[in-house]
Amino acid sequence: FAYADGTINQYGNTSKKSTSWWALRAFWALGKLYNVSKDSVVLDALQKAFKAISKNPPIYNDQKALYLLGLCEYNKVSNVARTIEAVARELQASLRKKGIFEGFFSWNTQKFAWNGWGNRYAEALLEAYKATGIQSFLSDAVESLRRQIPLLLGTGFLYSVDKAVKRFPELSYAVETLSVAAAKAYHLTGDEQMAYLCALANGWYFGLNRLKQAMLGPGGEGYDGMEYMHINHNAGAESTICAQRSILYLSTLPELYQKLAVSSQIIGTSGLLILEAEAADPGISSVSLVVGDFSAGAALGFSGKARLRWTVSELKKPVYVAVSGSFKDTKITVTSGNSASAELSGEGIFEIGKIELATTVRVSLDGEGVLDQLILVPEMVGISIDFDGRAMTVSYFQNQGLQIINEVVFYAEKDLIAQQIIASYTKEGRYLLLNLDKLFNNDGIGSREKPANFDNLGGIVGSYYSAEFFAEGVTTVEQVPFLLKVEGNDNIRCNLQKIIFEEPIMVKKIHLLCAANHGNYAVNIWINDQPLKIVVKDWCAEQKSIQYDYRFIASGEKQFIKCGIDKISLDVEKIVESIVLPEAINVHVFAMTLEIIGE
Repeated sequence: FAYADGTINQYGNTSKKSTSWWALRAFWALGKLYNVSKDSVVLDALQKAFKAISKNPPIYNDQKALYLLGLCEYNKVSNVARTIEAVARELQASLRKKGIFEGFFSWNTQKFAWNGWGNRYAEALLEAYKATGIQSFLSDAVESLRRQIPLLLGTGFLYSVDKAVKRFPELSYAVETLSVAAAKAYHLTGDEQMAYLCALANGWYFGLNRLKQAMLGPGGEGYDGMEYMHINHNAGAESTICAQRSILYLSTLPELYQKLAVSSQIIGTSGLLILEAEAADPGISSVSLVVGDFSAGAALGFSGKARLRWTVSELKKPVYVAVSGSFKDTKITVTSGNSASAELSGEGIFEIGKIELATTVRVSLDGEGVLDQLILVPEMVGISIDFDGRAMTVSYFQNQGLQIINEVVFYAEKDLIAQQIIASYTKEGRYLLLNLDKLFNNDGIGSREKPANFDNLGGIVGSYYSAEFFAEGVTTVEQVPFLLKVEGNDNIRCNLQKIIFEEPIMVKKIHLLCAANHGNYAVNIWINDQPLKIVVKDWCAEQKSIQYDYRFIASGEKQFIKCGIDKISLDVEKIVESIVLPEAINVHVFAMTLEIIGE
């Protein structure tokens, strides 16, 4: 919040004189700094900050948690124990005592709403306990950690819960608030469960996450977020500070827990299962796709009666059911192994009941509204890991609380066998134009009337190429013919799909039409099990072999940025028996042509 020459920016929105996030962080930081430095200049600034914030204290609970942390530092300078107790009790009142988000704190006093980046309640209550000695502050903080961390280890570190559950991006901020609190709880109580929770939460930075990739850079920087299938490798100040603060507190634990954070590998998890309404099969029901500020960018509108169906995992288990959306005098029934019903009016997340989960889940609606999500919460949540060759499970069970046992409870779903096809093709001179229809699994070309989704793997709608620029059939790019498909699925999200040639072919070159979403990817394509490295560039980065003036975004509007598809040619000069596509589902292949020898 300063200019390049070091002078303070007094005009930016973060420089306004208010009880903002930045003011509260500054108050906390000044208190910490003075208690280390004993610098009179810092003390003067700290006292001025306290007086200013006291005149206009924060309203929302997540900001009150920051305020409480600052108060606990200031209390070492001047006795404010009564204020600490009052603010801490307000935080206690925001703790959810039942329901699917039991153990979570709400920043909003009117309804339940939570966010990961402001989740400092447990740490604030622990510091309030240290300042006041009030036992309930300690017990509420510890119990919230027991409930929150297993759910987030099983689900991923949620971004927010408000009108709906927003899973992504997973942020370093959301990890640090809990890992630091768990470390502090361990030092206060000696409870080894807290040390395990701190270690496994920190494991997120070292690859104990859904993508099994490190969220730390080589210099210790914290990456800015984990999306559905990729990582934002930018490393902002807050992400890095949070990462380093987490690891600093991890380093205060016994060596066993430090190794646990760094060396564990996921065996399986159990967490929230989010079924997006727009992904359901509506059958003959009259529903409409509504695009906007929803969990995955879209939802389903209904008026009258409607029935929706999803196919889920074959694993049968009890789950608690909730829905998100806006409803007016709506009766909703959720049916799987059995049924649960509720009458709904209003907007937000509504809990329906408990059912046995089977392979199919159905929802019957009678009323008016918009359904965004069906939220399924297993009775037991948590994570099973492998640590130095031995299994361990951390779980929270509704009736038994937190358990840490040396056995596997949660298993990963069976890996899908990569799809394979026998090659078929059309011959044009020295070129064999492969027919890839059976491998196409993504619809990236569309129109306002028939929207597509090239780049949003976590949702049903996304940005996409305009069908105006494509023609079904043979298209020549840089003198090489390709077979393009436009209607329906039109490209392959690559995941080790295999093309087998029953009669091996002597190939000079392999030509690909491809593009990537969310960045450039250096990947391997295998020719007869031998890897060849290629770089597939982002569809909206740099000059393309085929370039377009605009794309459609999820709302159906045209976005006038250059995007396109690249032609990539590989020198092969060998007999080809099989081709295996890269293992990178943000890489898309639209067409493949073989240039053969001897024509």
